[in-house]
Amino acid sequence: MAVPTLDGAEIGKVETIVVEKFEDIFQVSAPTEDSDETILEELSGASKTINVKGIMTGTNVAALKVELDRIQTIINGDQAGTVVFTSDITGSLNVVIASFTFTFSTETRVTADYSMTLIEGSWSS
Repeated sequence: MAVPTLDGAEIGKVETIVVEKFEDIFQVSAPTEDSDETILEELSGASKTINVKGIMTGTNVAALKVELDRIQTIINGDQAGTVVFTSDITGSLNVVIASFTFTFSTETRVTADYSMTLIEGSWSS
């Protein structure tokens, strides 16, 4: 199995990838009617969110910081485009990084547990 990448770089040991594809559906249940009579209306197109959790390990704190900073730099308040997320389960997707959280640990080795939320799409300028 290939190591998942973000913007062309490996993102450590990925433990889980959760993919959610959804649409905003408006529903109106009619009084005295069963659920098969509910009126449904699509309000927008489909969206896909990818939640990734994993562990990054560095040879030392400085090397780990470089990897964590690389992802944080993409989330700069002015993401002007997408980056490519690639994994065996998702294939290659154009995404923006909606959030990136990490917990740093030095107990036995230099590691950071992380989670990130990616949103698939094309950027509107």
